[in-house]
Amino acid sequence: MLAATRKTPKIAQVASEDAEQLAVVNWLRGKGEMVFHIPNGMKSGPVTGSRFKRLGVLAGVPDLCVVLRSGRVVWIEMKKVKGKVSKEQMAVHEQMMHLGHIVVIGYGAKDAIKKVLELDIVEANF
Repeated sequence: MLAATRKTPKIAQVASEDAEQLAVVNWLRGKGEMVFHIPNGMKSGPVTGSRFKRLGVLAGVPDLCVVLRSGRVVWIEMKKVKGKVSKEQMAVHEQMMHLGHIVVIGYGAKDAIKKVLELDIVEANF
């Protein structure tokens, strides 16, 4: 009886979000772009969290950083299709844009790739 009332495990939702981000990373790397993940969302205990904060972890930094051959930097915030950007993320994104960086919010892999292509900074043939 208990098994029949179980909800879908949260881990399945996380894996889905990871799959969307992985699709964007693989697409960019397939284009020869340098892209890396900023692991700000990792859960940790208070001691480790405090250490990370002292070492420079900043709430609101986008999930992906793309360093283009031109020297420009594009930041990509990955969200679920119906996800929302937090206040901390909005503040950091605004500061990055003020400094001349490009910030893209991708609601799933297709949306992120579409928005990157609209910037005309990566070749479209994929």
